[in-house]
Amino acid sequence: MKIRLVLAFDHELSLGGTRDYARNLFEPTDALLELANVLGVPIVLFTDVLCALAHERRELRAFTVPYRAQLARALAAGADVQLHLHPHWLTSHWNDAGFVPSERFALAHYPGGDGAPALEEIVARGVGALTAWCAEVRPAYRCVAFRAGGYALAPATARILAALAAAGIRFDSSIAPGFIFRSALSHVDFRRVPARANWFLDPAGTLTRAGGGGILEVPIASAPRTPANNLPFLARRVLHRGRRYRDGGHSIHDGRVPPAARIARLFPRSAWMLSFDNYADGVDDVFRVFARYVAAHADEEEIVCASVSHPKSMGAHARALMRGFGARVRERYGEALEFTTFTELANARWAEPSNGPAHRVALGRSAI
Repeated sequence: MKIRLVLAFDHELSLGGTRDYARNLFEPTDALLELANVLGVPIVLFTDVLCALAHERRELRAFTVPYRAQLARALAAGADVQLHLHPHWLTSHWNDAGFVPSERFALAHYPGGDGAPALEEIVARGVGALTAWCAEVRPAYRCVAFRAGGYALAPATARILAALAAAGIRFDSSIAPGFIFRSALSHVDFRRVPARANWFLDPAGTLTRAGGGGILEVPIASAPRTPANNLPFLARRVLHRGRRYRDGGHSIHDGRVPPAARIARLFPRSAWMLSFDNYADGVDDVFRVFARYVAAHADEEEIVCASVSHPKSMGAHARALMRGFGARVRERYGEALEFTTFTELANARWAEPSNGPAHRVALGRSAI
């Protein structure tokens, strides 16, 4: 088996708000880029373009200048930068305390015809802005990959996929198989996605069924999250709460998770994601998720999967997890493992039905 792993990070401010841009985003991202250089691995920043455009409209140079400079440094250091959209920035409003987040959280909340831009315009605007910014540093840059804000590919999935394809997106990395989440703003349910390691998203918008071509899903590696393995994690999280990075921001979902959903989190039937921030306590936790995901696809000749982490949540402990994980997977998988980026996958034509494992999935043939 050949394993390709994309170390991907959602490059975003705390969605509920912050006034400390440096501590919340720029300082931990600089530390992450330095660590990636030390480890000799490429990383991907899924950057929240609409956040940058909202600050640009307000001429808030305290954010926009270091933001653009950080993207330039990342690209110059060999990182990949791809598209992440949190549409609530479009309808949030500004007061003396900063941005007050809108409850129009997902792309599906922007059907058009109500004074706000339609989701097709939002996607095109995001791709256009990111391409212009990145091409200043890397003239051949292409925006080829997308991660939905809050993993919200639904509802309006068919419209979202069509908009992404029209804008040149070849890869999606929003899905963590088995993951479920609910708040007043969003409902995500990936418990019935295709069981293959990679598949083309169904252009009809059915997330439970693979399509024959189009946008290739590079899922976030995941493993079952159950009451048996969740309660010990919660206990360790309380005991080791001092390890968490204090980013100076707050979550947009604070106060918006129904009481029943909060209780259900104690006894989940969901999924752990491959992550270095708030989902892990030790290197064993991170490695176990990845190893279980790889083992679940042991009958496939090639797989490509991703991680999800957030620089705003990554302090010294999280970076130590990333360092330890890198050493562990290299020791365990050796030459079978390759760290990659979406630009590298695009250059290798992985998103074409005639190439890579998705071709075998589409034709229903064995990967052995």
